[in-house]
Amino acid sequence: MAIEELIRAVEVSAEERIKEIQERSHAEAEEMIREARTKTGPLKSRYLEEAQKSVEHQRNRMLSLAREESRKKVIAAKNEILERAFDEASRTLATVRSEPRYRKALATFINEVTGTLPAGDLILHVDPRDEAICREILRELKLDCEIISDLTCSGGVNASTRDERFLVLNTIEARIQRAKELYRPEISNILFG
Repeated sequence: MAIEELIRAVEVSAEERIKEIQERSHAEAEEMIREARTKTGPLKSRYLEEAQKSVEHQRNRMLSLAREESRKKVIAAKNEILERAFDEASRTLATVRSEPRYRKALATFINEVTGTLPAGDLILHVDPRDEAICREILRELKLDCEIISDLTCSGGVNASTRDERFLVLNTIEARIQRAKELYRPEISNILFG
């Protein structure tokens, strides 16, 4: 029995030792967890702060991109409206040849180009539909210019020197194009404020 008691005593002693080790381990583990929580608190706060900054940065970036995209769409819409306005003006002016005031406008166009280029060696380029009226206007203005019917336009006249070094575009289409370039900001301001 002595061996059995010895074994039993060793077993009891071992169980107590195991229990003691488990309790100490448990206490050490809890202490380590407390220390980790104490240490991770500031770390956790720092990571949380960094994450918040990152989210704020992403949000600002996305808002900026959205604003830029919106601004581009507004500009595109305004440009489309302006183009429609100029297209409508072009369609309206395309029929001006049939109106009584066209003759006076053509005389003005001819005066503008003949006043711009040196006299004597001018060639007027006109639409064949305007050739007869153009000749009449030149007679009335007492101007001697060669007329070539080589344009297809809504109206107006182009002029060049014989050596073709100088060319003045004064058709309705050219005037609309100049108006687009010159008056676009003003028209935009009127339409959109």
